[in-house]
Order: sequence, then structure tokens, then C-alpha cells
Amino acid sequence: MNHSNTRENVSQEGFLSQGHIAVKERTVRGIEPLPLSEFNGFSTYQTPQGENEKFLSVTFLANPPKGGQGRVESMHVTKQQQHIRRAMQRLTRIIRANFTGCQETEAHITLTYQKNMRDSAKLYQDLKEFMRLLRKGYKEHSFEYVAVMEPQKRGAWHIHLLLKSDKPLWLSSRAMGLCFDKVRDMWRSAIGGGGATRHERLPADVDDYGRYFGAYFATEIPEDIELSGCRETIAAASKAAEKGSRLHFYPIGFRFYRCSAGIVRPKASKREFNAENVSKTYGKPKYSAAYLVLDEDEQEIQFIQSMEFREKKA
Repeated sequence: MNHSNTRENVSQEGFLSQGHIAVKERTVRGIEPLPLSEFNGFSTYQTPQGENEKFLSVTFLANPPKGGQGRVESMHVTKQQQHIRRAMQRLTRIIRANFTGCQETEAHITLTYQKNMRDSAKLYQDLKEFMRLLRKGYKEHSFEYVAVMEPQKRGAWHIHLLLKSDKPLWLSSRAMGLCFDKVRDMWRSAIGGGGATRHERLPADVDDYGRYFGAYFATEIPEDIELSGCRETIAAASKAAEKGSRLHFYPIGFRFYRCSAGIVRPKASKREFNAENVSKTYGKPKYSAAYLVLDEDEQEIQFIQSMEFREKKA
């Protein structure tokens, strides 16, 4: 297929007007992404993230979904994993918008259970109680968080907490920092039993914390390696694992991340694409992927291209 005229082959009227949104037998074929200039003047869904719109996500759909007609499924995996993948994309954007890698006021805290805890309802309640105790014990702090619930292959749960405050979180900075023993005792009190906590600063050598943690949370890493805290070993295990492998372990309908009220949630808006302006601010996309959606007769019913941009460094 000649990808240069993909948009001509996928008409703006054909997809929804012919009722293809209800077709169940669809396949998705990855193709070579089109250059930015191909989208000039076309409507795209753009989601800025971070301070001064440091990041930008752009999605082009040849046939945008109409209100009340459903959503386009863009992956050829089970419906459950489609929902989780979309949620993981939202999580990546939320992390980008809220965490900058500040070494004093941001932290990554891992909360684990001593026993093989598999009760998802208890997991939610334990997180809620832990945050209540944390806020009560550190009233001088204004905490905001993104909590990601992670399953292991054996079914056990643990929680990754990206925490930020308006005050330093580390005792080495000021007396108001978090005490490791105190936080661990709060976690054990919240869960009513034995458990452990691990506190880490966000890595200083990362440009995109959304993509960094998104890949980390989506990849199956052996539990002993993940909880060791050794970045080099974790990175090696992550590279060796299948991309998105952890997504298979989530129960159907499970909400795997939670955010506090003060966390910024980036919103997509429909905007006309201007390749010159985008290139001037961001340069080439850091990530780009394109897909054709085909019906049961191998007819093209949708074209989707997603792009991720990061602001040029001064």
C-alpha cells in the first residue's frame, strides 16, 4: 500500500456513516507513520502536558468518532487490555504534568505486604487509610499523589506511590522531612499487619518521567528484583521482559491507579495541526506510531497516527 495517500483511501465520511463502528471483526495493522507536513490543516486531538506545555501528545484519526457512537478501538488485543493501555496512556500524561524530578519535594515510595495479599478491595482501603495517617502525622505538608496498584504474576499486590509536597520530603534537607520508620509504621498500621516501605528520590537522569514510569509500571519485573531497589538490575529485567507484559495480570474492570484531588489531569482538545509551529517548538516527534484498522473484508475503515513531542532544549 502507498502510505502517502492513506488519507485519501480512508474517507472522512465512510467509517461512521456506513456503520463500521459496530463491526466486531476488525484487525489492526501497523504501518509507517506519515511525516508531519501531511497533517497540516487537519483536525487533531492535542494534549499539552507539564509546565509551559513541555510535552505534547497528538492523535490524528481519519474518521473522528461522533458523540454517542462509541470509541475507536485501536489495538488488536482483548478489550480489557485495550482499556488498560488507554488508561496507561492517561497515566503517562498525568505523571508528566505533575512530576518534574525535584529531588527535594518529590518521592517514589513502594508499599508492600508481608503476606501474599490478593484482595483488591482491601488494597483500595489500605491506600486510603495510609494517606489519612500520613496527612495526620505530617500536617505541615500539603501532599498530592499518584498511586499505582501493581499485581505480580502470583497474584500479590503492592503499591507504587508517586508523592509530592510543598515542603522537603527528606530528613537530610530539613527536620520536616519524612521519617522512614514513622512512615513504615503508618503503613503497617493502615494494613493491620506486617509490611515494608521503600523510599526513593525520582531518578535525576530522566527527561520524561511519564514515559519512564509508564514503561516501568506496564512491564512485568520479577518481584525480588523490583523490590531490591537496584536501578541497574531493574532496568536490565525491564528490557528483557515483553513490553506491556504486566497488563495481563490485572482483573477485569480494575482501576489500577488513583490520584489525589490536586493532581492535574491533562485534557485533549481538538485543534488544527500546524506542522511549522509544532516543529519550531518541539522538533521531530520523540515517538510516532501509525495504524490501519481493517474490517472483516480487509477494507480500510480507519487510519490513526499518534505522536509524542518534547520541547526542544535551550
